[in-house]
Amino acid sequence: MSLLSDGAAFRVSTRLAAYGQAVLYSRGSTLSAAITARPGMVERVIETDTSSVYTHDTDFVLAVADAVWSVGGSFIPQPGDKITYDSKVYEVVNQGNSQCYSESDHRGLSWRIHTKEVAS
Repeated sequence: MSLLSDGAAFRVSTRLAAYGQAVLYSRGSTLSAAITARPGMVERVIETDTSSVYTHDTDFVLAVADAVWSVGGSFIPQPGDKITYDSKVYEVVNQGNSQCYSESDHRGLSWRIHTKEVAS
C-alpha cells in the first residue's frame, strides 16, 4: 500500500473506533460477525405520483476490512442480512434501484449499509 492508502485506512479505523458501536451482523442462522459500525439516522423521501412519503431509517457505516465472518472469510452485504444493535434488529435492504450498500469514502475503505428496523 502507498503512504496515502495507509493513512486513509488508519483514518477509517480510528474514526470507527472513536464513534462506532458494537453490532452483530448476521446472515441466516449460521453466519455472524461482531463488528464496530457507526449507526446514523437517515431521512429519505419517496416520491409517488400524488405525494411524498418521508421515512426514517438507519444506515450503518463499517470498515470494509472488518467485514469478516467469525468463522473466517469476508462478506459483501446482501439484502436480507440482519444487523442487531441496541436490542433492535435491522434488515439490510436495497435503496430503490440501488444496491443495499454504497462506498462511504472516496477510497472505498468503508461501506454505508442501508437498513430498516424490523424488530425491537
